[in-house]
Amino acid sequence: MAKLHLSLRARIFLSMMILIIITFLLTGGILTYHFQKEEEQYHKERLQRKEYAIRASIDYFLTPYKEGLTEKEIPEMFTDKICEISDIHNLDIAIYSVSGYLLIASDEQIIDDEILPIKLSPNILYQVLNKNKSLQLIKKGELEYLSSYSVLYNNKNRPIAIVSLPYYLDLKAIPE
Repeated sequence: MAKLHLSLRARIFLSMMILIIITFLLTGGILTYHFQKEEEQYHKERLQRKEYAIRASIDYFLTPYKEGLTEKEIPEMFTDKICEISDIHNLDIAIYSVSGYLLIASDEQIIDDEILPIKLSPNILYQVLNKNKSLQLIKKGELEYLSSYSVLYNNKNRPIAIVSLPYYLDLKAIPE
């Protein structure tokens, strides 16, 4: 095998090119990682703002009825209202009973496509009822979304339902 003899000038040039390429690759990797984390934080904060606005809308709607409200009355009360709130905020909404069973959803397609479960997992149910709130990253095949869960209380400060908001991270993957 013949040895390649490079002049000092060629070796310095080659070394500088390798250093520049390594620097570009490292900078690109660091920037990609940084922007992914920033995007993740943006989505979490946006979901929190949406959740706050939707909870305010639900609380405003329920204020006259909250005194003796039970979870059995929620589906009939929200038949039309949940769709209105969902359309205004451009976000799907599902309401579950305190035991974790689906009561009503703004879009039946997300239930039919099994994007949202008919029954919440015991882990999610435990987190929501003990911490009053939960944020989960859920992956179902190609679809990846954040799902926010929070407890809805009546005037006697008793939990009557769990509000779930799926927030799709990839807008192209949203079911139609």
